[in-house]
Amino acid sequence: YGLVGSEMCIRDSLETARAALGPEHTRTLDIAMALGNVTWQAGHPGEARDLMERTLSIMERHNGPDHPAVLSLVNNLAFVYRETGDTGKSLAAFERALDAKRRTLGEDHWSTAVGYHNLGHQLRMMGRPEEAIPNHEEAVAIARRIFAPDDIRIQLLNSGYGQALLASKRLNEAEGILTTVYERISSEYGADHSRSQSVAALLDTVYTKMGDADRAGRYQQLAGSGAGQ
Repeated sequence: YGLVGSEMCIRDSLETARAALGPEHTRTLDIAMALGNVTWQAGHPGEARDLMERTLSIMERHNGPDHPAVLSLVNNLAFVYRETGDTGKSLAAFERALDAKRRTLGEDHWSTAVGYHNLGHQLRMMGRPEEAIPNHEEAVAIARRIFAPDDIRIQLLNSGYGQALLASKRLNEAEGILTTVYERISSEYGADHSRSQSVAALLDTVYTKMGDADRAGRYQQLAGSGAGQ
C-alpha cells in the first residue's frame, strides 16, 4: 500500500470529515495531523508544513498552547522547518516544545530529555555547538537520573553530546564520550548496525583531526560506508 496510498486514503478521509463535521471538529483535526505527518514522511515537507501550520492555528485556539496534541504538532513542525531550510522557525519550535515539556512534565522526564537533545542538535546544525553543549549535557544528566546506568538511551543521547564536542573542536572530550557510546551501542545492536557505524564514523573524524591515522583507519573500517559529520 505504501505512503502514497496512505496519503491518498487520509486525504479522502479529511475531505469527508470537513464536509460532515466541519474544519474545526476534533476528529477533523486529528485526521489533518495524520495527513501532515504522512505527507512529511512521503517526502513533501513544504506541503506538510502548510497543512501543519493551519492545523496548529486551529488547535491552539481550541485546546490552548500546552495541550499534548498541540505540543506534538509543534515538535513535528520543528523537524519540518529544518527540512525546508527555515532554521529560525525550527529553533523557535524546539525551544517552545522544550519549555512546555519542562513546565508540564517536569525536568526528570524522558520527553524533557529528548527536548533538550533536539534543541542541542538544532543549535549544532546551525553552527552554534558551544550553545548546543549545555543542552546535550542536561539531556544526558536527566537520562542518568531516571534510568539504570546501563540503559541504552543514555548512550543514544551521549552520541549527540559527543557530536557537539567534536564540532566545538574539544577532541579529547569527544573521543572519551564517543568511545563509550560506540562500545555500548555496538554491544547492543551489533557492529554492522547503522547506529554503530554512524558513531564509528564520528570516531574516524575525531582521530583524523587528532592526526592518529591508525585509529582513524580502524574506525573508518568499522563505519563501513558511513561518514563523519
